[in-house]
Amino acid sequence: MPPGLDGLRAKRDAQRGRPGFGALADRSIVHLRRRWDGDGDEPATYLMEVGSDGRRLRQV
Repeated sequence: MPPGLDGLRAKRDAQRGRPGFGALADRSIVHLRRRWDGDGDEPATYLMEVGSDGRRLRQV
């Protein structure tokens, strides 16, 4: 194992043990609800559409 990758492998293994890990893996498009704490008094919510390659397709 190259130096520095042991910690990343341990982190990945810990993530795989969490409930729900990989639940979105076989979907072509995923819709996410995100909070935005930008300008203004109240936080806003926006929706994001993400493709199977992990790229953001749309944001509403």
